[in-house]
Amino acid sequence: MGSYCPPEGDHLEGLREPQGEASSVLCAIPLVWPGEERAATVIAGTYATACDRLVFFLASPDAATAAEARRVLGGLLPGASVVDLAAEWPAMLRDRAEALAAHGRQGVSGANQKDLLLFAHLASEANLEDWICRVETDSYFAPANFRRFVRGRQLSPEEDVYLGSLAYWHLHFEPRMVFNEQVQCLSRAATLRLGPAVRRAPWAETASYARCEVAPGHRGDIMLGLCLAEVGIVPFADVADRWGREYFLNYRMEDMALHAPYKAYGDLMPDPRHIESKAHIFMPCLASNQFWASPYPISFHDYKDADRLRHVHKVMLGQASCSGCPAGYEAKLARKESRSVSD
Repeated sequence: MGSYCPPEGDHLEGLREPQGEASSVLCAIPLVWPGEERAATVIAGTYATACDRLVFFLASPDAATAAEARRVLGGLLPGASVVDLAAEWPAMLRDRAEALAAHGRQGVSGANQKDLLLFAHLASEANLEDWICRVETDSYFAPANFRRFVRGRQLSPEEDVYLGSLAYWHLHFEPRMVFNEQVQCLSRAATLRLGPAVRRAPWAETASYARCEVAPGHRGDIMLGLCLAEVGIVPFADVADRWGREYFLNYRMEDMALHAPYKAYGDLMPDPRHIESKAHIFMPCLASNQFWASPYPISFHDYKDADRLRHVHKVMLGQASCSGCPAGYEAKLARKESRSVSD
């Protein structure tokens, strides 16, 4: 194992020198209005300032609600915009606060529909950004670190690329490689292929999760994976560095110590799904590697209290410390002027 793990120093991560200009990133935020107004405000004041474009996607119950959302959300950040998907697809389930996790999901969620239709909408736009990242309101996203990653991996927006937190095991009707619901990024090329497939997909009253379909529910990760698979696009698998440290984290930053790989087996970890079946990623360097997350993390997930996103952002900026992180771990944002992935 010692010969497999890279030495300390430059190129520790295995990323190559970046080529060309930094990529443009569109941050697509599916939102329930006005139930998630607080989350939208926090997002616009933190990581979204680093997005090249910020778009909130709604399924408003009526025109007046959509107009109010445009007025408020459009004023949160210069250039921010609002798309009411229900205006284009009137048959879709409309936003309801009772379907939110904060309300105990007492109503049926339209998240599956919204997650697919936002990509279909964007695929019809001219001059689309290089990368389209769908970000849930309870997730933190670091656009600067994402740009650093795609440049270091030399990923092209003109190729079909599908990025996010990999899940090798999650539910009884898998296995298949899917993303958990947090940050899902598609290249421009992948978005343009997905859009027509979603427009052709059948509509259903209940999601079967056996085909690409536009149906209610709250497992957009599975449905997106199915629709992409039907057009021949599978997740990009190389989302950890040479030490097995992952870039997309599907849990909260402050819970990182709870998800140490060596706790994944037995009853030590509260939710082992995040590490399950990933031994091939972290085991080779387990003896010498202290951490299992990249120091340039791209995402964190499960912030039901939106104000906690502010704290994560401060940690990333070096203005606060992470009490739940392993000793010595420091998360940071890539510098804008950086031309090297080893900064």
